[in-house]
Amino acid sequence: YFAYDNATFDGLWQNAIFTVDTCALLDLYRLHKSSADLFLAALNHVKDRVWLPYQTSKEFFKNYDSVTTEQFEAYEKLNRHLSKLSESMTKEVE
Repeated sequence: YFAYDNATFDGLWQNAIFTVDTCALLDLYRLHKSSADLFLAALNHVKDRVWLPYQTSKEFFKNYDSVTTEQFEAYEKLNRHLSKLSESMTKEVE
């Protein structure tokens, strides 16, 4: 951990090159939409200084299908659970 003075810290924010790893990109599919939008807006703010390494791209495309499938299955499971809960509550009311 390095404690930078304000001028150095400000200089880093103005000149640094930003990069993200594969997990950060794949997490966009796991995050709530508003959180993903905030992350993308932050990247957009520094878009001229974002660098995406080849290895990150390769890993992203290798894992994209499994992550999106995982999220789809999680939503399907939640939907089934909510349907059962709704049916159970309807039976209780009747």
